[in-house]
Amino acid sequence: MPLSSGTLQVIDKWLKDRCPALKCAACNGTSLEVNDVMVCTPKSKPMGALAGRGVTTDFLTLICAKCGSTMFFSIKTMGLTV
Repeated sequence: MPLSSGTLQVIDKWLKDRCPALKCAACNGTSLEVNDVMVCTPKSKPMGALAGRGVTTDFLTLICAKCGSTMFFSIKTMGLTV
C-alpha cells in the first residue's frame, strides 16, 4: 500500500529531526529516496527461533539513488503503524 502524504510528512520530519546529516553508508551519497511501501519481516526470539506466525517487525526503507544501498528504519520508533 503506497504511503499517504501525511505519513510521508511524518517520515520527513522524523528523519530531519533525528538524522540531519543522513548519508548512504556505502557511498556517502545524499540522494536518499523513501520507498513508497513499508517492509515487514518476521520477528525472532533469541537464538533465531521464530516468534510465531504473522508476527512481524515493520520497517521503512530508504534507498540510495546513487548506489542502491538500502537503509531500514523502524516505523514503530517513528510512531507509525502499517
